[in-house]
Amino acid sequence: MDKDCFGVIIMMLGSFRIRMLAVVIIVVITGLIVQSGHSSSDYVRLALNEYVLKDYHLQEQVAELVSNFKRASEPVPVISLTSLQPPCQIVEVEQGFGPYLNEESNKPGFSPGVSVVVEPNTLVRPVLSGKVIKLNWEKNGGKVLIQHEQNYFSSYSGLKEVLVEEGDQIEKFDILGKTSNRLYFELKDADGAVNPCNLFN
Repeated sequence: MDKDCFGVIIMMLGSFRIRMLAVVIIVVITGLIVQSGHSSSDYVRLALNEYVLKDYHLQEQVAELVSNFKRASEPVPVISLTSLQPPCQIVEVEQGFGPYLNEESNKPGFSPGVSVVVEPNTLVRPVLSGKVIKLNWEKNGGKVLIQHEQNYFSSYSGLKEVLVEEGDQIEKFDILGKTSNRLYFELKDADGAVNPCNLFN
């Protein structure tokens, strides 16, 4: 790179810094004038409203930005795993959540849920209130899928008897069904499988 070109770049950077500094100073002074309540603040507001916001179509963008900021600043209740109840009484955890080695194939696998051994006819309850959105029967028994707040889902497989129907609004004390001797449970959010192992300690 020759010296002339390098000099032009340095001048442009210096000019850019000066312009940015000037913009920052103007914004600060404008903000102070508007907040001061001085009579000149009315002129500044008028200039901002009539020339800057309208001419550059910023009014809608600023309104949307303020609206988004208000929504983002509102506290959003978050489901905590500690607020969930265990779905049932268990005898032992047969297969935990996460990576494991398949003994038959000697290959690694991943379990997105927990398989537990239970006493036959154990009552199964939802971990949290919600809505039953799907029921189906698989080779190991009935499966219930529930949607909870904040896009959480829980599923309960291996039920020999299902006591709810699709569309039912359920509370934590309601009974979903009865088990055979095993129950498979999954908990998911918008990002995928969630480790529910603390529910079975």
